Amino acid sequence: MLPGIGQKTIKSNYRKCQTLHFHDGVPLPKANGVSTSSGNFNNNFPSSHLENDYDYDLHRFRPSQLVAARSAIHFERDSKHMDRELAGLSPPIYPPYKSDASRPFIPKTVLYDRLTLRFDGFYFEDSVAWGYSRRTVHPVKLCYYLEDDTISVHEPVTPNSGRPQGKLVRRHKVLKSSHDFKTEKEDNQNNENPQKFWHWKDLNVASDVDIFGRRFRLTNCNQWTREFLMSAGIQVNAPEDVPESHPPLKKNEAAAARSRSAPQHRNHPLKKFLEHDGQILRFGCVWDRRGEENVALDERMKPYVLRYFLVDDTIQITDAEFESNQKRGLYSSNRAQEAVLLRRQRLPKEPRPIMTSPADAADITFCDPQDLMLGNVIPVHGRRFVLVETGDEFTRSFYRNHFDVVDFTPVQLD
Repeated sequence: MLPGIGQKTIKSNYRKCQTLHFHDGVPLPKANGVSTSSGNFNNNFPSSHLENDYDYDLHRFRPSQLVAARSAIHFERDSKHMDRELAGLSPPIYPPYKSDASRPFIPKTVLYDRLTLRFDGFYFEDSVAWGYSRRTVHPVKLCYYLEDDTISVHEPVTPNSGRPQGKLVRRHKVLKSSHDFKTEKEDNQNNENPQKFWHWKDLNVASDVDIFGRRFRLTNCNQWTREFLMSAGIQVNAPEDVPESHPPLKKNEAAAARSRSAPQHRNHPLKKFLEHDGQILRFGCVWDRRGEENVALDERMKPYVLRYFLVDDTIQITDAEFESNQKRGLYSSNRAQEAVLLRRQRLPKEPRPIMTSPADAADITFCDPQDLMLGNVIPVHGRRFVLVETGDEFTRSFYRNHFDVVDFTPVQLD
């Protein structure tokens, strides 16, 4: 036969050959390969084993055939293993019986390989802040893996949500909340307890699933999951609607009780700064030392300037003569601190007592604009200062608008 001239080989099967074959639940290597067209194996295994190669893929698209195959293969056993199936336990991988050659045993990991039941659901989260309670709805996806009866829960990630999202429950067997942990040692001795972990028979639409203290409400499932549950004899409930993600705020009982009482006036910490920044009350005063001995005549009634800062209720007292000479250029600005008699601070009305505890500071009262009237005596740490005149027009308008004072005649002291 000349090269290039001969009988053409028609190939219709391009599947990759499997290197293992399951016989009675045990993976065994195949002796020879598969022909390109017929797909027959040249080994000692029965032909019935080889004709069911496509049966491993049928259950991925036909849930009814999957359950029927499982019933025909696993449920027809002796009474001991039949009771195990009825109890909800998984069949053993290595069966202690002689398998029928016409019905090969398929292990659970192969029968349910990569098959997942998917449910849509949500859970509530209550948050309390500023006397209000708010209930937020968080949607989730619950996946049940049939090959090993594990569960995972994921929450869709919302950008800039400020809270952890994504994987809420990693994939593993989840204990039921009603399981008694005191009997865990007994369960290990008496083999696995079917009521200990969540099973796919316990999942249904419009039902609650408690996982680690958090209750998930299942609202819907995909079409494959619905067909799988219905083929197993489970009546799937109708889908439910997910509540609103942002329901209106509701006051709790304590906040409702406060709302019925008289409203409390609460000042913002920046309100006073925004209203009175840069506003200063200016007064002319004298340090009255006429009752003291060994004091020079020019020091008995020495003039000073008192400034009251409305933004933080502080007082500063400076030498009036020094400020006047500084304005005329007799003193440089570097000597400005020499004119300060009392640095800017809050001034108590009475001499401050010796404080033995922080509670003593709450009883101290400080001077306010109502105390700064013409003719009043202001005690400054044991010194007597008498207010004799107002310093500027802003000070007079402030007292005229807030305290109805109209007489600003300077006080004459003898």
